[in-house]
Amino acid sequence: SGVKIRRRVYTQNRPAQAPGTRPLAPPRPEELPGTAPPRRPPPRPSDVCLDRRPPLPRPQPPLRRAAPRRSSGALVVFLFLFLILMAAGGAFYIQYLLSPTHASPVELEIQSGSARSIARQLTDAGLIRRPEVLLGYLWVTGQDRALRAGLYDFTGEEDVAALVEKLQQGGRPRVFRVTIPEGFRASQIGQRLAEVAPLAEPLDVRAWTDDAKDANTPRPAGIPPGSLEGFLFPATYTFPVKTTFEEMRSAMLERFLQEVTPEVQQRLQAIAAREAISFSIPEWVILASIVQSEAGSEAEMPIIAGVFWNRLRRPELFGCRNGVGIGCLQSDATVAYGARKYLPQLVAADLDEDTPWNTYTRPGLPESAISNPGHAALQAVLAYGFEEPEHQFFYFYHRPNSEFCPSRTLQEHNAAIQGQRACR
Repeated sequence: SGVKIRRRVYTQNRPAQAPGTRPLAPPRPEELPGTAPPRRPPPRPSDVCLDRRPPLPRPQPPLRRAAPRRSSGALVVFLFLFLILMAAGGAFYIQYLLSPTHASPVELEIQSGSARSIARQLTDAGLIRRPEVLLGYLWVTGQDRALRAGLYDFTGEEDVAALVEKLQQGGRPRVFRVTIPEGFRASQIGQRLAEVAPLAEPLDVRAWTDDAKDANTPRPAGIPPGSLEGFLFPATYTFPVKTTFEEMRSAMLERFLQEVTPEVQQRLQAIAAREAISFSIPEWVILASIVQSEAGSEAEMPIIAGVFWNRLRRPELFGCRNGVGIGCLQSDATVAYGARKYLPQLVAADLDEDTPWNTYTRPGLPESAISNPGHAALQAVLAYGFEEPEHQFFYFYHRPNSEFCPSRTLQEHNAAIQGQRACR
């Protein structure tokens, strides 16, 4: 505790150090006087080498047995089966997409356009499940440019292949129907077409009417020169949407030619011989148009046709101031046509206005037809004196209740007008 113990250095029995040499090391404890020699530890077994054999190796921990490697063949089989299942599932799904959708029957107008727009139309109509189905099928088969526009009827039971086949064949054109009544004038027909025909450009009714009355307007073979009034046959027509007005007019003229049969030609010749007048197709149509415009029903037409035939035969009773030799028809309907009016608009002063259609001032037939007669009126003109027996009526009158009153004399006619006698 604070006391420094100096270490005594014993130099006894130590040899002297020669000059210039390193100092001697301090004596070991056993070299100190009075110190017993140290005891050696007993030798370790490893230090006793009797036969000088090498030491035994140290025991090592037991080696772990490596796990056996799994066979790669099982993995290959698994992958193969997986691919088969995927392929089978994909094929089933594709077959499902290509199969019919069993949609309701539908009429669909396919517009001209790309395959994508057509696929969208079919999808919206429920005929295919996805647009990509049709596009993929067209791409695989190389038929994407073969689809045609038109109006199609689909049953909903077509698969994609059947749809494509139908679209390649082409649909029917989109059509509209128009009915032309008997007795319509050319101007009225033009107005009806302008109202009904779904065309991009409106019909110029005045131009249509002028063309119908123009002798230079193109016409099918068999239509005589002159005005087309009277030859635009009244019927119900079905036209494609893109039909032009010229094509519509040609269709009406072609329909009229169906009325001109060989039997009609023979009858016209027989009438001309009987009446000793020129009576061909134009005269036939003109007289039929007057019968059509004057009659209230088809049942009246044979009688009215006979009335006009009787007047033509009796110029002494139905003479005109502008001619002799043939009677005047004295038809209010012809006067109205010449005055560009209709019968309800006619006034007494119109009867004195001399026009090519005033049959009060001009004998015989007017210059052209005044309307477009139908089949019944055309046949009524031909039947008088043949299928229909001749009669002695020279007058007729329609009462306000539409009752038809034919008369033999002017006195009977006036009495019928005044309601003083019953109609037949």
